[in-house]
Amino acid sequence: MEEILLQDDGKLHLLTGRAGSVLPFLLREIGRRHDRGLPCVLLVPQQYTLEAERTLVRELQLPGLIDITVLSPQRLLYRIREAVGTGGLQPLDERGRCMAIGCALHDEREQLEYYRTAVNQPGLTDKVSALLGDLQHTELPPAALLQASGEKNGAMAKKGRDIARVWAAYEAILGDRFADTNRQMEDAARQLARSGILTGVSLFVYGFDLLQPELCGLLAESLRSARFVGIGLTMDSQAADARIFEGQLQSKA
Repeated sequence: MEEILLQDDGKLHLLTGRAGSVLPFLLREIGRRHDRGLPCVLLVPQQYTLEAERTLVRELQLPGLIDITVLSPQRLLYRIREAVGTGGLQPLDERGRCMAIGCALHDEREQLEYYRTAVNQPGLTDKVSALLGDLQHTELPPAALLQASGEKNGAMAKKGRDIARVWAAYEAILGDRFADTNRQMEDAARQLARSGILTGVSLFVYGFDLLQPELCGLLAESLRSARFVGIGLTMDSQAADARIFEGQLQSKA
């Protein structure tokens, strides 16, 4: 178990350790702050929220979650939008995202090299959505992928050019009207302090294999209003098998 102070003011802490060692430490710290009457928020992946609530009640022997709130990033987004509005952008869920990607595929069909004959194939929009999600995390524009694919004739180059074209068409469809999850996260980071959602709270983050750039941006903004931010990552950079934690090491950096 390793605790790293990331800010001189003591507000931001990174907690790392093997599986099973990080959560007990976080729970003890949440318990100490709760006993002092300090509000706490535990941010976890959406699928872990119910289990996290049960774990808090059981391990801290609480009658209920008073002054302790368990949120997923999606739920935090909802609360921020509820507090400050959407700024005119309509939130786009996964179904809407796939519909927009489907429109982009059809709009660019005649320009496609690799996917042209598969535009109507079931499951293609889901596959392209996943690819675009990974690319959006790089924070690079579609033009960078198009340039990297060059003018080569190989399948990978053709695929890269197709994805770049569909990506650009998808962004054009969103325009100034819609916000997918990535754009919502970016907007939420800008509006977080004004929303007051995390003002004065102790924020704990746990259960994420990787901290994507959008979540990192939100956490960075939380430092403006939160009393304390503790991030728990399951990793061990000193162990012989440290290479299996490569993704977490990149998040740490």
